[in-house]
Amino acid sequence: MQPGALRTTFRLALALGRTVDELLGSITEREYQMWLAFYGVEPFGDEAEDVRWSSFMAMFANANRGKNSPAERPRKYSLIKLRPAPQTPEQQKAAFKALRGG
Repeated sequence: MQPGALRTTFRLALALGRTVDELLGSITEREYQMWLAFYGVEPFGDEAEDVRWSSFMAMFANANRGKNSPAERPRKYSLIKLRPAPQTPEQQKAAFKALRGG
């Protein structure tokens, strides 16, 4: 299983106030795939906060930069540098089965 899927599963369980076992025991494979797709488009938790703060820091730096200085990008200020590669539906199914123990 890819580390990104495991991390996303734990974040989803945390956001829903459940343990990972409770989460996986209560949703279907299809719903799990939909949650992974949603997280890929609209992350939540620490990653969302990182996007907000790194965007703010870049905006602040750009408002105060010199006239001929290049614009700063939010990625420079990001604390979360590793974003997992998107998963194929087959990888999502395999991750779901691995998390469920089968």
